[in-house]
Amino acid sequence: MSDKDYSNMGERIQSMVEDAVSSMDFEQLNKNITGSIQSVFEELNIDPDAVKEKVSRVQESAGVRYHYGSDRQQGKEKAARTPQTTAVAKYTKNPPGTVSGVLCTALGGVFTGIFGLATVIVGMLGMAIPGFAFAGNIALASIVPFLILSLIVLWKGLSIRGRVKRFRSYVNTIGKRSYCQIKELAAAVGRTEKYVAKDVQRMIENKSFLNGHMDVQKTCLMLDDKTYQQYLDTQAAYQQRVLEEKKVQQSDREVFSSSGIDNPELVKAIEEGNSYILQIRRANDAIPGEEISAKLFRLEALIKKIFEVLKQKPDQLPKLRKFMNYYMPTTLKLVRTYQELDAQQVEGENIRKSKAEIEKTLDTINLAYEKLLDSFFEDAAMDISTDITVLENMFAQEGLTKKHFDNVK
Repeated sequence: MSDKDYSNMGERIQSMVEDAVSSMDFEQLNKNITGSIQSVFEELNIDPDAVKEKVSRVQESAGVRYHYGSDRQQGKEKAARTPQTTAVAKYTKNPPGTVSGVLCTALGGVFTGIFGLATVIVGMLGMAIPGFAFAGNIALASIVPFLILSLIVLWKGLSIRGRVKRFRSYVNTIGKRSYCQIKELAAAVGRTEKYVAKDVQRMIENKSFLNGHMDVQKTCLMLDDKTYQQYLDTQAAYQQRVLEEKKVQQSDREVFSSSGIDNPELVKAIEEGNSYILQIRRANDAIPGEEISAKLFRLEALIKKIFEVLKQKPDQLPKLRKFMNYYMPTTLKLVRTYQELDAQQVEGENIRKSKAEIEKTLDTINLAYEKLLDSFFEDAAMDISTDITVLENMFAQEGLTKKHFDNVK
């Protein structure tokens, strides 16, 4: 096939994708892509039959694999089958301090008044009666400690009552929810978030909130173990994702590093492959569907493996270059279209059907990449097969075959 023919094929592939996107009719796209892949493989002396057979098997199972819209329905059915559990109390009706706060305030107030009045009277007598000064000082020395103690009890009572009042305000703010942001509680009581975070933590410790938990950052109050466990699971998943992303980034740096490579065409191909992977990954991050994500993760892994092998076999670059020129832009266009369709608020039949067709086309492209990667090892496989044949012939000449041992027995 001439360069002109390749150029025309690339234009035809791009035209097929653009026509499908503009018309929102992807039904024939997968067949056309499959046909173009077979043509390219034939030109590259790669057997296309294996890809064709795998594509057929995957598409035959499409009824199982493509079930858009069913997740929500399955969730509703599961919820309908799940028995309702008894509501668990989230907080106590009478938090610690409900009674003691009133008592401390009352007693502290009464005794503060008594000892305060006694202090004033003794002081006035000491100033009015000259001979009473010494006795007055002794009396004050006995009364003042009780006055201070009464003030402390009064302050403690007021503090406890204030905490109980804030607790009830927190409860009213939370309502029937199982969690609440600390900043929302702070706004309700007119305090700083730092103050409220400490306040809530004390209430958790004294069991005002019966099953209360705070997040690590002290920004959210969770009122039951189930919600807290979900938070812990989310945190664990986040930490795992961070570790995986670091591993992926390290892997990317190793695979797509062009350090020490003198071939400018290979360096260019590596840079293009890296750019392509990053764009696919960004689109994948924006698409929540698990099945489409699995296909895109598979595509990433295949492309990375191809470039990893390509560094060891740079003579295979022409195969990859032709394939990249045709199908990398095509795949990226399809993924972005899928992303746009998936972002629609209302998903009708046409959108579901288009997404399913795009997924099937991605299966086709993934299988084609698998076959391309496999073709890189054809020469090595032939050499191994030849070596095995020679070795078997040598064993036969020396009488070391299985048939020979059977005759000896």
